[in-house]
Amino acid sequence: MLRLFALTVAARLAVFLLASFSASFLPSFDSSGGRNPFLRWDAIHFQHIAQAGYVYEHEWAFLSGLPFLMRTLPAPVFQLLSVAMDLGTTHALYHLSLEMLGEKIATLTTLLSLLPSSPATLRLAPYNEPFLTFLSYRGILHCQRKQFLAATVLFTLAGFFRSNSVILAGFILWGMIVAPFLANAPIRLSAMLYVAPIFLPFLAHNAAAYMAFCTPVNRPDWCERVVPSIYSHVQKTYWNVGFLNYFTPEQIPNFLIAAPPILLLYSFCIWHLRRPRSPSPFLSRALTPHVLHALFLTTAVVFSAHVQIMLRFAASMPVVYWAAAWLLIYHPRLGYAWIAWSITWGAISVVLWSTFLPPA
Repeated sequence: MLRLFALTVAARLAVFLLASFSASFLPSFDSSGGRNPFLRWDAIHFQHIAQAGYVYEHEWAFLSGLPFLMRTLPAPVFQLLSVAMDLGTTHALYHLSLEMLGEKIATLTTLLSLLPSSPATLRLAPYNEPFLTFLSYRGILHCQRKQFLAATVLFTLAGFFRSNSVILAGFILWGMIVAPFLANAPIRLSAMLYVAPIFLPFLAHNAAAYMAFCTPVNRPDWCERVVPSIYSHVQKTYWNVGFLNYFTPEQIPNFLIAAPPILLLYSFCIWHLRRPRSPSPFLSRALTPHVLHALFLTTAVVFSAHVQIMLRFAASMPVVYWAAAWLLIYHPRLGYAWIAWSITWGAISVVLWSTFLPPA
């Protein structure tokens, strides 16, 4: 475990050095973040919310967890917390993989996780990804151990960072209802009590916006909708998020950039669901809720969001690294191609990030 921790720190340092070099010596497309390689893209929004609160309507696309930490904690403490999240993610992924797939695959999986598809947002910038990833992994590990109350707490905390964390509730429903049903064991309807709090951060975020904007004097159009969600409103209005909205010729490069993790996830998930049960650890029924979660999230991103954010979302799902390990074991040539792509794209993406170039 200590070696994995050391490699995690080394990977983080490599990203920092490459980003710092790029920000110092390469021209930046946008000067908003200056020479600080940490402040690019959404990090600028998070910083403004941390300093001034939600001033502009479009800022309500960002949940309050990260700005709260940035506002509350001194910068060195925040950086130490980010490092702790990184190390905690490594620890959680290794032990989750160890319990589900065995020691050799757990080690391989954790090593592969050192090559994420968006290293800048996971290991460099003040972004939601390190917090969401740690809380997701740790909560899933508690689900695997049937410690559902602890999982509820962690998944609820994840809800303060990203809206898609609400679907993590599916792991609790699977562990308390679906898995017992499939095993002809008693199901626990109390699962609903464990699941309900996970939705509270997202609901509270929208409720706060409703009280701020939907006054008797001034009521924007979204206030009159059946579900008056400012989050849905700003995503559609400012980011053009919606079903098939991204399916345009101009977005072909983004689909190509995001293709590797999408194809990997679809290939592994379909293989897992279509193959009969066998001694292969990758066909264990314990992986099925992870497969279903990945299929749902990946499909939602491909058809209803900015497809390039899959590069960021992938890290929050342990199944992406299990799929990479499966590829390396069962299809070595493709597995080595995945590693080559991860290293190459990881380095390129850090340079692009540091020079304020897409994808973000």
